Amino acid sequence: MKHLLLAMFALTGAVIAAEGAHYDFYQKNGQNVLGAEIVAESETEYTVRLSYVPTPIKILKSSLKGEPVLSAIQPKPPEATQPFLQREFTLHASAGYAFFNSGQVATIFGQGYRGAFGTDWLLFREPLWRIQAITATFALSRFQNSTRYIQIADLQLGPKFIFYHWPLTGVSFFATPTVGIAQVNLKGYTFDSAYTNLTGALALQAEKRLGPVVAVLQLHTNSLFDQSQVFTATTLSLAAAYPITAGAMK
Repeated sequence: MKHLLLAMFALTGAVIAAEGAHYDFYQKNGQNVLGAEIVAESETEYTVRLSYVPTPIKILKSSLKGEPVLSAIQPKPPEATQPFLQREFTLHASAGYAFFNSGQVATIFGQGYRGAFGTDWLLFREPLWRIQAITATFALSRFQNSTRYIQIADLQLGPKFIFYHWPLTGVSFFATPTVGIAQVNLKGYTFDSAYTNLTGALALQAEKRLGPVVAVLQLHTNSLFDQSQVFTATTLSLAAAYPITAGAMK
């Protein structure tokens, strides 16, 4: 029986200590110990810790008027740590007009159109090194002159940096450099060519939230790195983004 009581006291003390609650100990001599955390308990005494005493102290059970009672003021529970990375996503789509092209064939294909869609992964709870998201975009561009044309389908990936927020208007400004691969179809008067190549881009964006939707004005410059030439197209686009997870609406 004695061993069973000892085991019960030890278990009770371990549970109380694990919870980290504060207790008041009322002693027969009037020297009460208030707001103490129970560290350990035996059959004859409590070992408790006080915030203002550097080492734990012992209190004999025989010196108490009764069982310890919960203090009126308890320590605040530790705040749950938020994960550093999160799974929040938005979808976005854009359409625009390419009005300023450069490169060897820019005199032939000086204007065109670009449409794109993709997703932003808002992976950080707060921007890290100004990175707001990781952007993945699939785009289709077409530049035509008579029967000749360049058609480019590209898939690109890159970080989305926030560099300014205008509180008065609620407009935020972003820069997104991306790299990827492109499937190019080139048609001339007397030949057709199709090949895959590297591509890179830089998008400058002004965004404003309108309820759940984000309206975007975008200036997008995309370069195609051919073995023999570089073709760069700059597009002014209107875009919209919509959150597909609840946290992306913040």
